[in-house]
Parts: sequence; C-alpha cells; structure tokens
Amino acid sequence: FRFYYRNEFVDFMGGEPTLHPAILDIVGHAASIGLRPTVITHGMHLAKPERAAAYGEAGIHDFLVSIHGVGDITAAIHGRGKNNSARQMQALDNLRALGIPFRFNVTMIRDNLTQLEAIARLAGEKGARVVNFLTFNPYFEWARGVEIDFQVCHSEIAPYLMRAIDKCTELGVE
Repeated sequence: FRFYYRNEFVDFMGGEPTLHPAILDIVGHAASIGLRPTVITHGMHLAKPERAAAYGEAGIHDFLVSIHGVGDITAAIHGRGKNNSARQMQALDNLRALGIPFRFNVTMIRDNLTQLEAIARLAGEKGARVVNFLTFNPYFEWARGVEIDFQVCHSEIAPYLMRAIDKCTELGVE
C-alpha cells in the first residue's frame, strides 16, 4: 500500500493497539518506509512516561485518543478499570511534554452529552489539535436490540454539540 498506492498515512486500531506485544515494532516499521503512523487508543497505557517516549522513538506521527468523558463519567462509561480519567490525563500530559501530537475521538452517548463542552475545553487545555465528535454506530451485534439505552438522537445531541464546537473554535481546536 505504501509504494503501490502511494499511501502516506496508516492508522492502527483494535481492541486496544497499545496492548499488542509488537506495536512499537509495527509503528517503527511503518515510519521507516515513509508512512506516518497513528495509533487509535484509549491512551491509558501512555500514562507511563517511558511508554509514551518509546512511541516517539519508534516514529509515531500522532495519537487519536478516545476521550468519552471527564472525571467520574469516564469510569462510568468504561465500566471497569482504576483511575481511568487520571491515567488518560497523565498520558495527554506525557504526549504534550514529548511534543507528540494527538487528537480526540468522542463518541457522543446519553452519558456524556452534558460533558461535550468540558471535553472541548480539555482539548484546548491539553493541546489536542482536533476533536472528532462521533455518534454511536450500532454494528451487527446490536441488531437484536430495537432500542439501545445509551444511544441518543441527533436532535438531542445538537444543542450540546453546538456549544462544544463553539468552545473548540474559541480555543483554536479543529
């Protein structure tokens, strides 16, 4: 793909790609052949400064960090784990200190609507270049359920999203 199609970028996603035992080698190989690798992650494994630094040494282009809430809402959305929000914040601080660019992905659900503006503010404070606001996309495994209790209609999202976009604009975040 790099040479035949002249691709310049590649995204690695999962599950959680930072758990793959060879991810640093994979990122390094991609960078060595002229691709600009992005890792799409929840970011918690980057809370260790040496782990974040290893990605920089491997040639990471940037990270796309899934930030679906701030504070206690993060734990409620993730449903498990310890200190998830604090680990994400430490990871963002590590990336910023290392000069490794990052962007945010935010899946908008009923649980985080009231936090969209706070997430936009967080993007500005931490130095995210872009915030992607995404709606929940039910895949085939959701086909049996007619209603998904955390899914929210676009019309419900709109007022919260408009305030978040305004905050991003104010802070210079795309």
